[in-house]
Amino acid sequence: MSDAPRVPLSRPAVALLAILGLGLIVVADSAATGLPDPLEAPPPVTLGSGMAGGGAHCAAQ
Repeated sequence: MSDAPRVPLSRPAVALLAILGLGLIVVADSAATGLPDPLEAPPPVTLGSGMAGGGAHCAAQ
């Protein structure tokens, strides 16, 4: 093993690396799939509209 001294990472450095990592994941995902279209998103609340919720196990008929 080498006897090279270790460089301790401070908490702000680790936090910055984590934020940069998350940003890299978001950029890579949006580059691969494209950004979502907010005009095609379902309404957040559909109470009384007659629209059935989808995508959940409790919405299956």
